[in-house]
This record gives sequence, structure tokens and C-alpha cells, in this order.
Amino acid sequence: MSSKSASGHDLSACIEYFNENRTEFVTNHHRMFVAICNRQVLGFYEDVQSAYMAAKARCDQNPFLVRQCLTVDEETASAPVFHSRVG
Repeated sequence: MSSKSASGHDLSACIEYFNENRTEFVTNHHRMFVAICNRQVLGFYEDVQSAYMAAKARCDQNPFLVRQCLTVDEETASAPVFHSRVG
């Protein structure tokens, strides 16, 4: 899966920063949404819409990440599962 957004921006640095700090984020802000831009936390928010709007307003054209502060196990358990039949 590519880490490039629809506009072609590379999200690798944002994803890497989130993963490096996941334990701290989960410990202090469990289930909240974090907005990250340029390897910096913009803030923690109660809902994804607030996080997105704050990041959109502050990041200009730079890539940003909005992610819920969940453990790896919680994230895996809530991942969608797709089923298809091939005839």
C-alpha cells in the first residue's frame, strides 16, 4: 500500500513519526485523534472531523496525517475485512 496521498504528497514521515510515538500517544490520549504535519503534533482531538479541519487549516499544502491513538492490537481488530466470491 502506498503512503502517497491523492495529491501525490509523501506521508511516510508522518506515518513513521506516529509509529515512533504510538506508545506515548496511546498512554496519554487513548482513542483520541492526533493530527501530525512535518513530524510535529498539531493537536489531539475528540473526533476525526476536528482533527482534519485543524490540520487542513495549519498545514497549507504540506502532507498531514490524522490517526486515532489505538494500540496495534486495537487497530488490527477494527480493520475492515472484505469477502468476495469468485465463480
